[in-house]
Amino acid sequence: MALGNALLGKGAYPFAESAYRRATEIAPLDMEGRFALAFCLDRTGRMAEANAEYEKCLELPDPPGAPQSKKPFALYAIGRNLLRLEDETAAEAAFRRNPGFPPADYQLARLLLFSGRPKEALEVVDRGLKWLPLALEWHRLRGRILDALDRPAEAFAARAMEERSAHLVEMNFNTDYVRPLITQHGIQRMFGEYAAAAEREPPAELSRRLDAIDVAIGERMIPERTTLMQLRVDLAMRSGNPQDAVDRIAAEPLLRDSDPLIAAYEADALEQLGKLDVATARRKRLVAIAPTPDLHRRLAAACDRGGDETGRDRHLAEAERLEGIAVYRRNDIANAMSRFERAASLDPSNAAALFHWGEMLYHLDRPEEAVRVFRKAVDERPGFRRPLEFLEYLAR
Repeated sequence: MALGNALLGKGAYPFAESAYRRATEIAPLDMEGRFALAFCLDRTGRMAEANAEYEKCLELPDPPGAPQSKKPFALYAIGRNLLRLEDETAAEAAFRRNPGFPPADYQLARLLLFSGRPKEALEVVDRGLKWLPLALEWHRLRGRILDALDRPAEAFAARAMEERSAHLVEMNFNTDYVRPLITQHGIQRMFGEYAAAAEREPPAELSRRLDAIDVAIGERMIPERTTLMQLRVDLAMRSGNPQDAVDRIAAEPLLRDSDPLIAAYEADALEQLGKLDVATARRKRLVAIAPTPDLHRRLAAACDRGGDETGRDRHLAEAERLEGIAVYRRNDIANAMSRFERAASLDPSNAAALFHWGEMLYHLDRPEEAVRVFRKAVDERPGFRRPLEFLEYLAR
């Protein structure tokens, strides 16, 4: 099992399959080994073989102390594979065997919709929304079902809820299943050990750990090179050595140009070295690619130093708007609205902030105020589609 997990974590499915197959021969009643074998068969495209192993999982006991049963996942995988095999009737039956498991219910609702049974599909979706009221995929699907039922007003409301929702129904458990295994071996394990040591070991020891990771990476152009650079620059900054951070980034400009976090570190280091104009130029370029509230606030400070009050307020407004979106995604509508309202007061021409302010008023059931704000958004940006759609809907 340990060998299989190591291989699976690196995506070597055929080799992991051999290890898991041997594990199931040794312990045929072990759910973990059987499920892992089925998963490898699944990932290498042998759906029928995988389903035979997933079916065996349904007859096995869950391991003692398991945080979550794998049986619903096995049954969902059976239905998904049947869809891939284009056996929609059998897939529907499999999803019906798995009631209350959100991914299975979601796929069942899709099957019902696309086979001309939207009323049944709506019943399944509404049942799911009782348990997951902010499930983005549910609201998106509900909008499509209501379109099929020719109920446009309700479909619009469903799409408004889709924009509000942050909770995702996991439709494919493959990534979540493999992710814990990735960190158990190789370079990812070394990164994990570094993270655990970062708050307790001195900088010299941490630097030695990063050197060991560098040796493991070698000359390979793999994503971990970017992670290593991020950690080296972060360590330099935390050690009070911004020049070292700048020098390391300058030695590998391709990493800086491809990773916003490294570029942000470089700007911070340049600012600490007193090179304010260069730092500001870096941030202006970066904010167009990967805007964050922190970047906008730093640019606002630069504008303030230069006596540019309009630019300062414009950046502060964008910082408030982005922070408001983050609060909105946590479903804190009232606090999000105050952020958007402040953004609009700082920069009355910010049509996006005005739209989101109106959107919050809509969700707080204050339609008359929402209409006034949506109209301001359209005045600032004629043809702005989303506030125009809300205005059309609210005029009914």
